[in-house]
Amino acid sequence: MRVTPTADPRLGAILPVLVAGLLTACSQAPVVYTDRAAQFAPARYATFAFLEPLPTDESGYTTLTTARLKNAVTEALVGQGWRHDESDPDVLISFEFRVRDVQRVVDYPTTLGAWRYHGDPWGYYAGFGYDLTSHYVRYGTLVIDIVDKASMAQVWTGRLEQYYEPEADTRPGESVVAMARAVMADLSAAGTAN
Repeated sequence: MRVTPTADPRLGAILPVLVAGLLTACSQAPVVYTDRAAQFAPARYATFAFLEPLPTDESGYTTLTTARLKNAVTEALVGQGWRHDESDPDVLISFEFRVRDVQRVVDYPTTLGAWRYHGDPWGYYAGFGYDLTSHYVRYGTLVIDIVDKASMAQVWTGRLEQYYEPEADTRPGESVVAMARAVMADLSAAGTAN
């Protein structure tokens, strides 16, 4: 008697869903989180300047990160009709960028059935199980704040967090600028919503 292995028909139905979910999870863009004061209306403000000293300049000099972030923020605000004015600004802009190592734990399903050792004797185990892996990744966080100069109160904040791999990034300055543009685009959307 010859036995011909056949695939479980349920696998054919679930496999495309699993692949689509995996591709979606791997391709998601970073999310921008914002918060604003109830009275914040971008149209009320016309001029801006940068808070001094900025948190990115802790060492007492202007870093490349600070220069790139200032340029990206200025470009975004000028594009929205704001004007850079150091003498009498309506708002002050502050930003902070930090990169830290975090442990990333990933669980993934094992195969439908396999010869594996799960604390019991070796054998064929059908069904779903999960394996865990962990590794350290760099996690970048950019926070941009808008402070009303008259009241010295924060009126808007935008934060973007994403995995950041400077070793794989041949132009890390461009990554920081892209993060700033994403945060400032959210401010632009808030301005058109009012």
